[in-house]
Amino acid sequence: MDRIIDGRAVQAEDLIFHDSIWHSMIHHGSYSSPDQDVALKKMNQELLSTQSILMKSNFIVMTWGSAHYYRFKDSGQVVANCHKIPQANFEKDRCSIEEITQSFEKLWAKLCHFNPNLKIILSISPVRYLKDGFSENSRSKAILLESAWRICEKMDSVHYFPSYEIFMDDLRDYRFCKTDLVHPSEEAIHYIMDQFGKSFFSQETHLVNQKIRQILTKSSHRPLHPESKSHRDFLAKLETEKKELKREFPDIEFRWDENQFIS
Repeated sequence: MDRIIDGRAVQAEDLIFHDSIWHSMIHHGSYSSPDQDVALKKMNQELLSTQSILMKSNFIVMTWGSAHYYRFKDSGQVVANCHKIPQANFEKDRCSIEEITQSFEKLWAKLCHFNPNLKIILSISPVRYLKDGFSENSRSKAILLESAWRICEKMDSVHYFPSYEIFMDDLRDYRFCKTDLVHPSEEAIHYIMDQFGKSFFSQETHLVNQKIRQILTKSSHRPLHPESKSHRDFLAKLETEKKELKREFPDIEFRWDENQFIS
């Protein structure tokens, strides 16, 4: 976030070369490349794009996952991605409540100067880090929960959404998990998003979402006779509905992705 706000470009010296690929320790692997210039170009284009979006945004939804973090021994840098570099090259540590709140306060001061209209919605990920062990995961989540509450009580423009509590206490059954028994199922995700909408969406947004859901449901329909006139009429009417919605809300985009329509 600091780098985005400052517009501080990623430099060649910020990258590491591992397994014949150039990586950034603060970027996802999709930005990595065997060509250093290509990697830098992708990272910096995204940085500028994100800066532009952040400047115009009214809300950031920020989800914290773990109080644990890893530091790359060679540089001392706190990393966001290990890129399958051996674990022996990293040191593991855990943030304190004070470290999180102080760090957030500094970031919030910069964000307020950068975009005075910005508000933040904080949440804690319900996904458990069981490789740390049950007790250590619970300790980590407890640190995040207390940190979030202290921040929200102190800052009027920061709000809390209890996605963690909804999943752990309201949906307290493994049938709301995927087969790995860690990640929320699609049913759980829809339930939590419904609660999110009740907390933060305006009536207009609810109505727009309802129209989008109807279009997505129709778009996923698989006809028995795709060549029939009735199906062609159905597609024509569906296309009209999309155009009318997009005319009213130009930012909405319907596209085909992984065998399903998304907006």
